[in-house]
Amino acid sequence: MQVGTKFSKNSISVIINCLFFWIYFIFCACKSNSVDESKILVGRWVESTGRGDTLVFDAKTSFVVVKRGFELINGVRLPKIGGGLWEYKLLANYKMEVRYSLSSNSAITTSHVELKDNNLYVANFYELEIPNKYELRVFSKR
Repeated sequence: MQVGTKFSKNSISVIINCLFFWIYFIFCACKSNSVDESKILVGRWVESTGRGDTLVFDAKTSFVVVKRGFELINGVRLPKIGGGLWEYKLLANYKMEVRYSLSSNSAITTSHVELKDNNLYVANFYELEIPNKYELRVFSKR
């Protein structure tokens, strides 16, 4: 009497290949055909409302660099608060989550972001000393 079924190396190879095929098929079937909006944002966006802040979205990461320039504080030239590396994630309904990576505060906040007429409208998430997340800033791609 035979207790277990013995598989040959060839049959195990066929089973493994079938398993990989189905895993690949499932992932391809679930893939969205919509345009990845983060790819559209890639590049340098300069604020067109006169303040000169710049947002730089990288193609390879989920980070945006906020360049805000410098200011004199007590005779010392320092970078403006809120500039630096921000982690972001695009959401539905013109929203994105942002987190300031240069802060010990790991809180994630939700901000408005909208691409319309070749302009990027972003709520003021980065100006930490005056947090007005409802004030939209207009950026144009450079």
